[in-house]
Order: sequence, then C-alpha cells, then structure tokens
Amino acid sequence: MPVFARAIATAATASLLAAPLLAVATAPAAGFALIGTADLLVQPQNFYSFDGDEITWKFSDNFLAAFPNAQLHTQVRLAFGEWSSASASAERRDSPRYHWVRSDGARQVYDLRSAVTHEIGHTLGSQHPDAAWFNSSLNRNFRYDAGGDLIAAPPLGGEIMNEGFQPGTLPASKPPTGIAPGEYWRTVSKDELLFLDYVYGRRITFKEVAGNAPAQIIVTAYNLDGTSDSGALGQGGVDESDPRDPGDASKGRRITAASFTMNANPTASCATCSIGIDPSTGSWDVTNATGKAIDRLSIRGQGTSNREPLLVVLSNDPHNFTEYAPASTFELFNFENRGHIFSEPEGGEIPDGEGFGIAMQQDVWDWTATAATTRATDGEIIPLSLISFVPFYEFADATLAVAGTAPTGAILQQEASPGVVARGLKLVNSDTPTHVGGIGFADVEGLGIDAPDVLRRTWEELVRLGRTHELSFTPFEFGAGEEFYLVFEGDLDSLPREVRARGNYLLLDFPGLLDREIFAWARSDDGRFAVQSFGLVNDEPIVGIAAVPAPASAMLLAPGLAMVVLRRRGRVAPSRPH
Repeated sequence: MPVFARAIATAATASLLAAPLLAVATAPAAGFALIGTADLLVQPQNFYSFDGDEITWKFSDNFLAAFPNAQLHTQVRLAFGEWSSASASAERRDSPRYHWVRSDGARQVYDLRSAVTHEIGHTLGSQHPDAAWFNSSLNRNFRYDAGGDLIAAPPLGGEIMNEGFQPGTLPASKPPTGIAPGEYWRTVSKDELLFLDYVYGRRITFKEVAGNAPAQIIVTAYNLDGTSDSGALGQGGVDESDPRDPGDASKGRRITAASFTMNANPTASCATCSIGIDPSTGSWDVTNATGKAIDRLSIRGQGTSNREPLLVVLSNDPHNFTEYAPASTFELFNFENRGHIFSEPEGGEIPDGEGFGIAMQQDVWDWTATAATTRATDGEIIPLSLISFVPFYEFADATLAVAGTAPTGAILQQEASPGVVARGLKLVNSDTPTHVGGIGFADVEGLGIDAPDVLRRTWEELVRLGRTHELSFTPFEFGAGEEFYLVFEGDLDSLPREVRARGNYLLLDFPGLLDREIFAWARSDDGRFAVQSFGLVNDEPIVGIAAVPAPASAMLLAPGLAMVVLRRRGRVAPSRPH
C-alpha cells in the first residue's frame, strides 16, 4: 500500500526574533530547523518570520474546486488552529510527551489535516529537521543543552515537520521519505514548540479571509487533472520576503507572502488512494437497568480532538437525548481526545427499563470510546461500558520502498509490500468492565449504509435478511480498557505471544473481509446497563475530486426506519455532505 507524501517549496525561509522566547528551557530534548542557509550558532537572528500577532490566510478558487466538501475545509481550519493553540499552550510545554504521532496501520486515505499541518509549518519558516541534519554536512538542526546553550543536534523522531517517519530510525539514521496513509500527525511536537518559541516568541493567530481580500498565506491545489503527480502530497514555503535590515543579512527576513499547495490526485504510487478524511462511526443502543432515571450521558473519545463530530445521530426511541455539546479534552497531556456530552432527554429523563441510541461519526478511522458515564436525576454518576470497533494491522510485517523521484525537499510517496501475518477487527472496551455475550458482523459493501444508519434497527434488518455472522463463543468478562481480536486472516502461530497467552481472540476464516465495509456488533451487560455496540468499519472516505463514486445500489434499510439528527444547543448538528 502506498505511503503519504509531503513537501516544501524551494524558497529559503528564516526570520528575525521578534519577542522574548517562551520557555525554551522547558523542553531541552526538542530541536528545530529553519529553511535557509543561516547557522544559528553564528547568526542567531538570521531566519524568516511573519510580523505581527495575526496572520491572514484564504482558500484559492482551485483548492475549493479540488476539495469541494465543506468538511475538508474544516480540516484545514483545524490545522491552522493547531499551530495557533500550540503557540500559546503552557500545558504542551510541560507535557512529558515529546510527540503525538499515531500509526495504527496502512489505509487508502492520506489524512488531509496531517498534511496541511505540516505545510503550514513551512509557510511559518520551518524546515524538515531530518533533512536539515542528514541531507548535508551542515547539520543545522538545533536545540538547547542542559545549560541553556543552543547546540546542533539530530531530531529525535516524531517531529511533524520531518520529511520521513519510521519508528526506530531517528536519531541514529534518517528514515525513509514519506509516511503512510492511515497515520496521523495532527499535533505539533516539542520540536515545533521550540521552533515557535525561537522564531515567534509570542501567541500567533490566523484569520481566514475570502474573495478579493489580501492574505499572507494562500491555500491552493495542483494536479487537478490527475496527469502531473510529482509524488509529493503537498508543497509549501515562503514566496516573498523583505530584508529586515538591507545592510545586514544576518538580521534575517520578514515574510510578506507564503503559500502551500495540496495534491488533488496523490496517485504516483497508489492508483486507489485519495487525500481527505477516513471516517469511522461508533453507535450504542443502551437500556437503563440502574434502578434510577438518568438525564445525562458523557463520552470520552480517543483519536481526535475535533470539537464537532462529523455527524451525531439518534434512533427514534421515545426517551432520546436532544442536546449535544463538546466537552473539554481529558488527560491534560494527551491532545487527541475530546469529551462529548448528551443531555435533555425527551420527557426530562430516561426511566429505569427504558433506553436510547446514539451514533457518532468521527474524522479518524481508529477512534474509540475510552470512557462513559451517566448522571442519575439524584446526581449520582454511574459509569457504563461502551465497545468500539477498529481494524487491526499490528501483526502485519510491512516493508517500505521509495517509489519514484520527487522535487528537491519533497516527501515521496512510498509503496508498502505487506507480508500479512494476521489482520482483522479489534474490539476495544472503555474503562468499565462488562460481560460480553454476543459478537457479530456483516459485509455491507455496496449496500449504501452510511453513518446515520449505524443503529440497532439496521442490524436487525441485516439479521432478518440473513446477511450477518453471529459468532459462537463462550461469553467472557471484558476488562476495563481491554482488547479482543477477531482474526479474519492468520493462524494461531501468527499471533503475538501475549495475545495467545491471554486468549483474547477468535480465529476466523474471512480472507479479504478487512478490505470491505463492515457493520460490526457486540452485546454486553455491565450489571447496570445492557448495551448493543455497533461500528461501521471502512466507511466511505470524504475526499476531493479523486473520489471514487460508491456503487449504485438500493438502500438496505426498511422503510419504517426513522433517524433524528441531534440538536446542538438548539441547532442541528453538522451533517456529512454528499
């Protein structure tokens, strides 16, 4: 399977330090590199940056034509917001984590937000740390030593601005160029925080403008006709700049115009890959058996910090919640999580013995619900177990080879040649133990099932039509945060020793199923709530003009199936455009 590509423009970038540094000593392991030829040990002010605290940006017409889906525009805005929030976050600088790279397996979709986040870094003046260190004898990647002195040092790995990523290579050697579709680099690392502190030393914000309004950063697209793929997923950098002191080049330059351009058809090594969003949908049908009425549900999710799910949907049960609001992130030093709060049930409460159904579509393929609680009308907080479904590739032995040649400074796509050992579907429990009594799945490729359909009634219709596989197994206790593997491809010897020892797997024979759209189901009971968990795995991606139309087919759903889109603070929640 091919691999992700990112690139920089050939224009040099560097800039003048405009304000006092922000806590450079708090992350001594981090390092940074600046585009250009300056040696910061000799000329510490010789780099480029924007002046001011607010930087304007806008979409070009060709980007909007290449990526017409409004959800994709939101991903770009979130990438700009990531750089802005990182520039001012003391919590990130205090975090024990160095980076937030996530790689759970090869997919068919390059994550647009990850690519854009990288390219924004180039427009701000950042170089590839690994290229700056390994691609020449200059070794111009910098960090502070324990004494607070600037020194040259290799990158540690995980920097969002690297041109390549493969675990276990950095800092000893440069990784192969490119990262795989399915990986996420949405959160800037300590390296980028140190870059921001050194180059800007202040909070920077971004303002989107439109029409004929001037903008300092332009977002464009290329390869709209699919005939000139360079092998890079994007390219970006500084287009225009002025010397801060015409008589002294060591004072660096002021950026006046920058841009980045995204590849509308990234197919140099993967004719079936696209760039955009690879979504997933989790759904839960819950029956209250607590002996109390409840009036609120809180879910903590892991995998995306997006405040707005792509879609929130309710079944037509009579006591459903009617209000949704995003909550704070949890686990202060983990920036890819988000809380979700559901409240105001119809009738004011959900009585004992009654239930509700909720489905949420998120903007990553490996999102899971990690915790959930309900609130009783007497104020008691009662936890419940929710099960999520994620494809697993942990046991795959993939080798990578660079495919093709890219422009100077570009990140190439790569071709993965997987020697599959085992693949399948992973069940992930939230932080409340439960008892699992049923597991099943259905191949729903081409049936037209989408996120709003991931509810109990759809599963019941699939059962009625004989399209489901309900598995035979001994019911088991599913511990807090535990995983259980449905192995579609592979045998006992292909599983890791710890999985075999724990026995948390079922060996099945469904070769190729993981490459298709799957409707998954599990039935569990934690003693207070009976829950049917559902998941839509390998949902149709949300991409630009390279999208492959879904097969034309009649909807599977029975005519009587009703869907209610949840209100968010009195308005309709964002839904997925088609």
